[in-house]
Amino acid sequence: MSGKNTVIWCVGIPMKRGYPGMASLEDHKILIREMREQGVKRLIDWGTPSISPERDQKSFLTVAPCILAGIAFPQAKREMVAIGELVRTSGLDWTLVRFIGQMPILGS
Repeated sequence: MSGKNTVIWCVGIPMKRGYPGMASLEDHKILIREMREQGVKRLIDWGTPSISPERDQKSFLTVAPCILAGIAFPQAKREMVAIGELVRTSGLDWTLVRFIGQMPILGS
């Protein structure tokens, strides 16, 4: 990462009904720590409608997938929400691109 100004994260989380731990969340913690140590300030990451900003416009495309994810993939949804919160509070300049959702979430 040395000498770079942006990291683009494209690694997904398991789409299984249940799985042990939260490896992607732990990997994000490592990534953010390394970005800080290397002076990399920009993160572009992916997400789902489960990561919902306050200014999100509620619609079928943003609400239905969250409900279905909670039923079909509860562990994955918990992990995705935790990753979203971690990224939001990271102090990095970030963007979360949500597939299925209407708009990317632009960070600070």
